Amino acid sequence: MSRCTARVTNLDPATTEVDIANFFKGKGLGVSPGQSRISLATGIEGSKISTVTFETGETLARALKLPPQQRMLHDKCITLESGFEGFTPLSDGDGIDIVALHGLNGHAFDTWQFHSPDDCFMWLRDSLPEHFPKARVITYGYNANVISDVSTGRIRTFAETFFERLKHERDSEGHPNKPLVLMAHSLGGLVLKQALIVGSNRADQRYKDILDSISSVMFFGTPHQGGSGVRPAEFVANLLHAVNLDARSDLIRELNPNSLFLFDLTGDFRQVIDSLRTEIYTFFEGKETKIGKWPARHKLLIVKEQSAILGVARERKTSVNATHSDLCKFTGPGDGAYVTARQALRELILEVTPTITSRDARDQPNPPPDLKYAILSEDGKIGDEREYPVLQWRSHTYWALSHIDNRYGFAIIAYDARGKVAGRWEKTGARYIHSIKVEKERVEFIGQGENTISFSLKDLRIT
Repeated sequence: MSRCTARVTNLDPATTEVDIANFFKGKGLGVSPGQSRISLATGIEGSKISTVTFETGETLARALKLPPQQRMLHDKCITLESGFEGFTPLSDGDGIDIVALHGLNGHAFDTWQFHSPDDCFMWLRDSLPEHFPKARVITYGYNANVISDVSTGRIRTFAETFFERLKHERDSEGHPNKPLVLMAHSLGGLVLKQALIVGSNRADQRYKDILDSISSVMFFGTPHQGGSGVRPAEFVANLLHAVNLDARSDLIRELNPNSLFLFDLTGDFRQVIDSLRTEIYTFFEGKETKIGKWPARHKLLIVKEQSAILGVARERKTSVNATHSDLCKFTGPGDGAYVTARQALRELILEVTPTITSRDARDQPNPPPDLKYAILSEDGKIGDEREYPVLQWRSHTYWALSHIDNRYGFAIIAYDARGKVAGRWEKTGARYIHSIKVEKERVEFIGQGENTISFSLKDLRIT
């Protein structure tokens, strides 16, 4: 099955998925059978964006050729294209953003889509939103399909453009501090690494909201350590062949070796990851890729395990029985590799999703000497705390403790997994906190007389 998905924009806000399906059906343009072959999500400033997978590539070609007078839906002339440049939201959700970045010669949609002669499965659209209904899943497309794009200068340009567009996307949505998971395939991971490095080095902290929001990064076959013993020119040639770019090693040798993107990124990136306390999940290929043409055709692992692994403390890693190109393509919801990726994503999201629970204060570490565990009991008296409200976020547990002298205020104490104090914040305007609420990126502490203190959740982040 060739490329058969279009992005549809300039839709009326009232448009539904049924409207879109009926529109194309009425034009004799069949949509691919099965569930979730159409997505409809919200883009910048409330605009609607849809993806539609047609039965065949030929059907897509006919859809793209529809003249303006045949593209009227709800009195608006819709736009169809298949390049997917920039951001394409695949689902709506206000809890977390999941952004996927393709690699060299990749495609914002097809890189993540499995194709067979009679079926297709794009897991970011067709399954992930069902499992993570509070997530906004987004793909990002950029034009990187020539040999010169493997130079440091080009990678930096892609990285800066990506971060600037991401900032605009999140600012326009009105949630610049929403938790963020980034995922990248192959050389897209190097663009992602460069973006984080450039963003961290900005003196004006232009991308601070993005950096503070990144909870985790998932890499699919990114060559962090280069060719692992393979000569740079040969390694880059193999990598380009794996993504269907015909590149001769002798042409690559003409590039200035000091300009190749493979070098000088990993060390700086490790420092950024360490400072941001970002979780890393690495997937590496377990199946060899066929390289070259007969009779010189051979098979090899493009990015070996030792190259795909970053080697940082908060890195989890797993092998996938797939070639380099197919590493992030899954056959369906029951595909074992997809289940692994989905479970990994669930683990990462749960770790950064703030949750409110109750704890028995008697089983907790002793509070600092000037504080005490105290909340209001049901009869309105200040009592001892059998079910004390706590906020669990990332790897810390946050307690709202009262002052020994009963002043009108409280202190938030963050404990790490070992029970050690990791942070303290003083607040006034409420005391004897009896409940905690989290709404999007804000947290509320509610105390005596229902007095409430509200502030940004990011103010409690420990770096």
